[in-house]
Amino acid sequence: MKRTEAFGVVRDLAAEILAVDPRTVREDHRLRDDLDADAADLAELTHELEERFGVSIPDCDRERLVTIGDAVDLVLAHLGRQA
Repeated sequence: MKRTEAFGVVRDLAAEILAVDPRTVREDHRLRDDLDADAADLAELTHELEERFGVSIPDCDRERLVTIGDAVDLVLAHLGRQA
């Protein structure tokens, strides 16, 4: 999967969960600071990423999610492990 495709999915999921316009979401947006995500939002986002991409994201990886770009990197890394 290309990065742009993964970003589109992550962006759209984050926008839906956080009730923001997906057109305004960038890779450098910080989930907590810029998008006002709380712990429950981050848990929902990682769950949805697991469902959408068919990956399992361990807690230690979830804790490293700071930006939208981090979520994209995480998904791509886990997809690469399955290849």
